[in-house]
Amino acid sequence: MHALYFDGRTAAAHPARLRLAGEACVLELTHEERQYRTATLRLQEPSARAPWLLDLPDGGHLEVAREAASADLPALLGYRYSRVERMQQRWWIALLSLVLLLALLGAIVEWGVPAAADALASQVSTDIDARLGDEIEDVIAQKLLAPSRLSDERLQQINQLYASLLPAAPQRPGRLLIRSVPRVGPNAFALPNGTIVLTDQMVLLLLPKNQWTPEGRARLAGVLAHELAHVARRHNLRALLRSSLTAAGAAALFGDFSTVAAGAPTFVTRMAYSRDMEREADRDAAALLRAHGLAPAALAEAFDALQRDSSQKAPLLNRLFGNMPYLSSHPPLPERAAALRR
Repeated sequence: MHALYFDGRTAAAHPARLRLAGEACVLELTHEERQYRTATLRLQEPSARAPWLLDLPDGGHLEVAREAASADLPALLGYRYSRVERMQQRWWIALLSLVLLLALLGAIVEWGVPAAADALASQVSTDIDARLGDEIEDVIAQKLLAPSRLSDERLQQINQLYASLLPAAPQRPGRLLIRSVPRVGPNAFALPNGTIVLTDQMVLLLLPKNQWTPEGRARLAGVLAHELAHVARRHNLRALLRSSLTAAGAAALFGDFSTVAAGAPTFVTRMAYSRDMEREADRDAAALLRAHGLAPAALAEAFDALQRDSSQKAPLLNRLFGNMPYLSSHPPLPERAAALRR
């Protein structure tokens, strides 16, 4: 049977011919002929439609094309298929194994990674949150945040509202930054060090005609309560740990096969975790609002205003992705508003 011979020292392939005769075999090369005992040849695990690979005792190996083999080569060499190899040849077992593997990976991502990350977060000192938040704050202060353009009276009112929502003995000292961020628009976000950034644009969106009404005050209280919940539950650190664990697992699974494939699980799971944490913060915010005599529906009204604002500014994107919540890092605003009203 015709074959390709590799000497094990170079990548050069040499045409050869292999003849099997009982306990002996002959390898015919261009300028020489070699003899081996058949028992010394080792057949590597066969793969469907791939050439047979034969390891030779002198360190070389042969590649024998399936169509070039004169008979069933494994049988001639006395090769016995292992139980695993026999199972791999049954399509339904291979399919079942794939389904079970995907289910296991899904369970690890859905429950294992969050549990591990939350356990790690409970062991991490709050000093880490403070240092991480300070670094982030320095960066965004230089590149993103501009001084607020609201009146001094309005700034004082909002700061008093923020102070009224703080617990008597907060776990971490925090502060409220009210800044103009035209590129971001109406928004509020919490940093790991406890700082909450509230944009002018969010204030103007929630206050009807920029008037300090009870309704507008309640909406702002809902947004601030939501961000305070993120701080109290250390969502920033937990999200960072979950993404890091997912990235490490993806890298271990995919290796250097594809940076895109390795990054995709991190991207998808980070979005899912963010949705879970947003819902958690919504529930905490509702409880805080009730504790201060305000209805959770106030936060729902803030979400309604954000939904209207985003629909007006990006109607095409909303038409394209409005029914695809898994493409967003947050749960759909109407869904969250409905949950708060319930």
